[in-house]
Amino acid sequence: MMKEITAPQLKKMLEVREDIALVDLRPSWEQQLCAIEGSISVPMAELPVHMHALPEDKAIVMICHHGSRSRQAAAFLKGCGFQKVFCLSGGIDSWAKDVDASMKRY
Repeated sequence: MMKEITAPQLKKMLEVREDIALVDLRPSWEQQLCAIEGSISVPMAELPVHMHALPEDKAIVMICHHGSRSRQAAAFLKGCGFQKVFCLSGGIDSWAKDVDASMKRY
């Protein structure tokens, strides 16, 4: 079972400035619609190529639209030896519903 984090939990982590990396797996056209500030853009298809640039010394939170892709990507990173990997439960849609009501939903 992959470790999941809720949008309100992620908001608290960001507020206290926990050392985390937000990795947005959505394609660029989706990221242009809405994104969490400070996210690193790594479209899912490019993750194997760019995973070596991800920090291994901090928690990584994978983000997608509803949570399915982020679970797959988090499992992939865990299998590659990354230790502190989480996925955003409900994805960016959950962030828009539960944290930032001004964020565009699609």
